[in-house]
Amino acid sequence: MAEEESKPNKPKPAKEDTPSVQLSEEETLQKGLELANQTLDSITAREEVPLAAPSTNLTSELNNIDFRKMIGGPLQAVVDAQVASALATVNFINSVGFTETDQGKKELVMVDFTHTRKDVNSDGTPNDKEIHLKVPLLAMLLFRVYGLSTPLLTSM
Repeated sequence: MAEEESKPNKPKPAKEDTPSVQLSEEETLQKGLELANQTLDSITAREEVPLAAPSTNLTSELNNIDFRKMIGGPLQAVVDAQVASALATVNFINSVGFTETDQGKKELVMVDFTHTRKDVNSDGTPNDKEIHLKVPLLAMLLFRVYGLSTPLLTSM
């Protein structure tokens, strides 16, 4: 047992179906150093390619710009945002402001208010009068409809 304890730890053998190469720590470090040197040599051996000079032919440069994508992309995003906002508002109004009857007909959701008002009759006697008021729920809600009336396009 004393002999087994004095031996350095051996790596566990690999699975039988997986081929493996066992390297010592020194060999692994040597291989890593060689690989690092090869990488450094390949980086330093590259020739630097000078950048192309800017073109002085502005007309041809302007003709090469795809204005359809450059301007059309942001404008399409504005249109898509407007459509999404309008659909969200319609969905909200339909889901909150209307109920469906048994016959499949849509009816407004109404809110009932009752108020007792103190009046005075023509002969001077007090008269309590009950007032009933029905208001559509949608009339009481504040709708924040966001939209772009004038899209602002600026260059960066």
